Amino acid sequence: MPEATPFSPSVRSLKTTTWVVGLIGSAALLVLVVAVSWLDSLAVERHRSNFNLEQTAITTIASRALGDSLNETFIRRTDLAGDELAALLAQDAISEVALRVVLSVHGAVHQTSFVLYDRSGNIVGERIYAPFREANDVAVADDLAKQMLSLPDLASDAETRLTITPYKDGYAMLLHRPLLSGNRVVGMLVAMGDLATQFSEFVAPISAGRLGSALVLDEDGTVLFASGNAEVGTDLLDDLTGRPEASASVRRLLSEASGAGDLITFEDGEDVRMLAAWNHVPLGDQDLILVLTAPDDVVAVNLSELRLQYVVAGVILLVTLIILGFVLARARQRDLELTAVALQDEVARRSAELSASESRFRSLVEASIQGVMIHRDNRILFCNNAYGDIHGFPNPESVVALQDVSRLEAPDEQDRLASYGKARQAGGNVPARYEYRGMRHDGTEIWLENRVSIVDWEDGRALQSIVVDISQRKRAEQELVAANLKLEHANQAKSRFMSSMSHELRTPLNAIIGFSETMQAQIMGPIENERYREYINDIHFSGKHLLGLINEILDIAKIEQGELELTDDDINIGEMTAATIRLMDPLAQKGEVTLTSDLQDDLPMLRADERSVRQVLFNLLSNAVKFTEPGGTVATHARILQNGDLVIQVADNGIGIPPEILDRITEPFVQAKTTKQSQGTGLGLAIVKALVELHGGTLELTSELGKGTAVTATWPRQRLFHKGEEEFADAG
Repeated sequence: MPEATPFSPSVRSLKTTTWVVGLIGSAALLVLVVAVSWLDSLAVERHRSNFNLEQTAITTIASRALGDSLNETFIRRTDLAGDELAALLAQDAISEVALRVVLSVHGAVHQTSFVLYDRSGNIVGERIYAPFREANDVAVADDLAKQMLSLPDLASDAETRLTITPYKDGYAMLLHRPLLSGNRVVGMLVAMGDLATQFSEFVAPISAGRLGSALVLDEDGTVLFASGNAEVGTDLLDDLTGRPEASASVRRLLSEASGAGDLITFEDGEDVRMLAAWNHVPLGDQDLILVLTAPDDVVAVNLSELRLQYVVAGVILLVTLIILGFVLARARQRDLELTAVALQDEVARRSAELSASESRFRSLVEASIQGVMIHRDNRILFCNNAYGDIHGFPNPESVVALQDVSRLEAPDEQDRLASYGKARQAGGNVPARYEYRGMRHDGTEIWLENRVSIVDWEDGRALQSIVVDISQRKRAEQELVAANLKLEHANQAKSRFMSSMSHELRTPLNAIIGFSETMQAQIMGPIENERYREYINDIHFSGKHLLGLINEILDIAKIEQGELELTDDDINIGEMTAATIRLMDPLAQKGEVTLTSDLQDDLPMLRADERSVRQVLFNLLSNAVKFTEPGGTVATHARILQNGDLVIQVADNGIGIPPEILDRITEPFVQAKTTKQSQGTGLGLAIVKALVELHGGTLELTSELGKGTAVTATWPRQRLFHKGEEEFADAG
C-alpha cells in the first residue's frame, strides 16, 4: 500500500465532508424558507411606511414649488403691477403707452393675462395670453370687476379677491385687485392665470412612472387636476353617504394641512383603498390640496414577488453549493498536490525575476542623469552618482556622510522645504513638484526642480527626491523677462515719440492748409498762372491728407498709451448710421459705387462716445468705397441679435483682402497689397477695432480675394436702451 502524501485526505474524511455538506445545505434551506415566510409580513408593513414617507416628501416639495410659483409670480406680480397702474390711472393725462408697457412687462413673467378697468368699469388696457387669447373672452372676469367697482365702500374695504372658476376643460385663477390712489378708487386690475399650465409644470411630472395618480383639490374637495382616472370637476365627497370610513378619510385630507394614510374613494360601485400623501398649498384666503396616491396593495405585491424571487434564487444557490461541495471534496487531493509543485516552481521563478529586476533597477538608478536621493527625518539614506555630480561631490558616499539634507539647500529655502517634508509625511496637501535653490559642495547656489514621493525603505517610510539642474533654464527665463521689459519700454518710447511729433507737425500743417486755402480763394489778388493754381491745389490736398494721417497716428498713440477717454452720450444709432451713409454718397458717386442700407426699424438708443462711434462708421464706409471697383455695391446692415446685442455690418463686393494678411489687417500700419491702392497709413481698421473694443464690443472681419469684404461691429446689449427707459434694457 503506497504511503499517503501530506495533501491527500483519507476515505473516511471524504465521506464525513460529504455528510456535513449535505446536512448544512438542508438546514440552510429550511431556515431560509421559515425566515422568509415569517419576515414577509413585517417587511410589508415597513415598506408600506417607507412608501408613505417617500410620497409625503414628494408632495411637500411639489406643493412648496407650486405655492412659490402661484404666490410669487401670479399674486406678487399682480400686486406690483397694480401699484404701478394705480399711479398711472391717478394722473390727469393717462399714457396708453405706459399702461401697455407695465401690462406687458409684468404679464410676460409667467404668461399672466391682465385686464385693466377705469373707475367707470371701462376696459382701458389688456394683455392676454393663451388660453384666454385663443378665446378672446374676458367675460369670466368682467361681471365681478364691474360689481366690485359699483360698491360704494370699496375704497375703505379694498380687499383683493381670489376666485377659482371653471374655464374650458380646466380651471382658471382670477385675481380682482382694486386700484387706489390715496383714499380714492381709480380702477380695477384683473389677473387671469391658467391653472392647467401650473399643474402640468409642477404636479404632472411627479406622477410619471407611478401606478397611482396626482390630484389637486380645492378646499371643498373638487378635483381641479388629475393625472389618473379621476375626472376634473368631480367632488370626492359625492356618493359617500352611508360610508363613514370613506367619508372620514376624505374629510381628514381636506382638514389637515399635511399627512399620509389611507384614502377611500368610490369607484365602479365599491370602495377603493389607496395609499395617499397630501399637502395644502395656501393661496390667498383659499387652499389648494396636492394629493399623491398609489394602490394599497402595490407595496405588498411588489415585496412578496421580490421575496419569492429571493427564495428561488436562494434554493438554486444552495443546490449549486452542495453540488460544488461534492466536486471540490473529490478533487481536493489532486489539486493540492499540483498546487504544491506549482508553488515551488513559482517561488523559484519569482526569486530569479526579483534578483534580475533588482539588478536592472539599480543599474538604471546609478546610470540616470537625474539625481535620486532617499531621506528620512532630514537624514540622507541613499543617493545615486548623478545626485552627487549635481551638487559637486566626488561620489555618493560623501553626500550620505553629510547626514543632514538641509546642508544641500540654500539657507533661506530650508524652512520652506522642511515644512514640506513634515506635512507630506503627515498626509497633508503638499506640492509633489516644486523648484528651489540648492547648494553645491563649493558653496555656490544652483536652481533645482524636485519631484518628491513617499516610498518604503528599510522597514519604514521615507521621502524620495528626484532632482534636475534647471540653472540654465532659469537664466534663460530671467533674460527673457529683461528682454520683454526692454521691448515694453521701447514701445512706450515709440508711442510717446509718435504723439509728441504728431503734435509738433500739426501746427505748421494747419498754417500750410490755411495759407493754401487763402491762395485758392485769391483773397490777396488773382493768380494768373494756371500751373501755380494747380500747385496750390496739390499743396492744399497734400496738407489735408497729411493732417488726417497725423490725427490717425495721434489716435492710435492715445489708445496704445491708454489715454483715450470715452464720454458716454445717448446716440440714435439709426439716424447716425443713415447720416453717415448720406455723407459718403458724394465719394461713392465719384467712384461709381452704389450705397445701400438695411436698418432694422425701431433700433434702440446706444450709450457710447459719439465721436468714436461716428469715426467707426466713417472709417468702415470709406474703406469699403475706396476698395470697391466702379459698378460695385457697398451694403450697410444694422439689427438686434437674439441675445440683445447690436450688430452693424458694412459689406462690399470689392477687391477683397489677401488671405495671408487677413489675420493681421487690423494691426497698426498693416495694408493689403492689392491692385487698387489707396493712400493711407493702414491705421483705419486698427482704430476701428480699438474703439469698438473700448466700448466692450467685438470686431469681426471676413473676406475673399476678388469677391469682397464684410466687417461686423458688435455692441453689447448693456449699452442699449429705448427712449423713456431709465435703465439699460437687459435683453438676456
